[in-house]
Amino acid sequence: MDRRKFLLAGSASLAVAIAGCSDNGDENGDEPEPDPDENGDGDDDDNGEATPAPEPEEDFPGFDEDAFQSALEDDLGLTVLTFDRSDQRINLDYETETSGESDLQDEFEEVAIEFAGAVEDVEEFDEFVSSLDTTIEAGDDLYGSDFETDATVDYVNEEIDEDEYRELARDSFFTF
Repeated sequence: MDRRKFLLAGSASLAVAIAGCSDNGDENGDEPEPDPDENGDGDDDDNGEATPAPEPEEDFPGFDEDAFQSALEDDLGLTVLTFDRSDQRINLDYETETSGESDLQDEFEEVAIEFAGAVEDVEEFDEFVSSLDTTIEAGDDLYGSDFETDATVDYVNEEIDEDEYRELARDSFFTF
C-alpha cells in the first residue's frame, strides 16, 4: 500500500514539476507578442466584449457516468476507487483481481468498450472530453492508461471498427 501511495505521489509531483517548467515567453525571456487581430478582449470580434469558453452543464458532458461505473462494477467486477473529471480529462482509478499484464490489457480493452458504450452525445462528449486517464491497481502492481478519446469518438461514429478500437486501447496501456 505504501508503494502505491509513493508512486502516485511521485507521478503527481513529476507532472507538477513539468508543468512549472513550461512558459509562454520566447527564449529571450520576452513576453509573446499579442495577436494583431485581437482587440485585447481575448476574442476576435470587434465589440470589445470577451466571449467566455462554454462550460458544460454536467460533470461528464455527453456521457452517462452512472451507466459506465455500473458496467465496471457489476459487469466487469472492478472496484472503482476514483471517477471524476478535471478539465477535459476523465480520471478513473480502479482495483482488479486480474493479474498478468496481458490479462490486464484484455480487461482494459473491455473497460474501453464500456467507456464508448456510455457516450450519449458524441458531439458534446468530443467538445468537453479529451482523454480517459486510468490507474489500475492489481495487487501490489500499478498500471495505467492515457487513452485519447479521439479513438472513442471515431469508434462511436463507426469510423474505426471494434478491433482497431481495442488495439488503440491496448496501445495506451503501460506499467508504472
